[in-house]
Amino acid sequence: ANGAGGTFATWRYLLEFFKDRYQIISWDYRGLYSSPPPKNRKALQIPHHVDDLEALLHHFKISEAVFVGWSMGVQVNLELYRRRPEAVAGLVLFNGTAGSPFRTFPAGPLIHRMVPGVLKEVSRVANSFSTPLHHLSRLQVTLTLLKRLGIVADTLDDEVFADLLMGIATLDNVGVGGAVLQMFSHGIMTA
Repeated sequence: ANGAGGTFATWRYLLEFFKDRYQIISWDYRGLYSSPPPKNRKALQIPHHVDDLEALLHHFKISEAVFVGWSMGVQVNLELYRRRPEAVAGLVLFNGTAGSPFRTFPAGPLIHRMVPGVLKEVSRVANSFSTPLHHLSRLQVTLTLLKRLGIVADTLDDEVFADLLMGIATLDNVGVGGAVLQMFSHGIMTA
């Protein structure tokens, strides 16, 4: 289960390592990359993404698996475990949290109060930023700045992160802003 805005490509090193030994399945969250947005824009909450995960399990006839999650994918996997613990043989959780991610973000309570408003504004004006975002995603200085601000770890793989930024830059930014806003503002698992 990816982070919000993440793609299957960000798992490249794990995929390469495990591909000959395990079946690996992932999906794009509603409204991101190859998944169309839902008709109801409020259907972007964590429980809705777990519904999609359960549909994948049913489709592939999987009754039990090890679930790996990154960032928001941690919340998706924890919610699946809450619903169906018998389906979870194990959990591998990276850089995520239960509950509101903004309350546990390294910058603390200020981020918790600021981010929902920022996301709302970004979704309102995002199309005018799509070309600059596309260019920024190609610049090493963008990654350097994010590392210095403590938003991403110093050990982050530059190539993987550049691919992630490029993917985000190609999305319908208004849809993405709305999707991310819904995911974070209304879809946070509370238990």
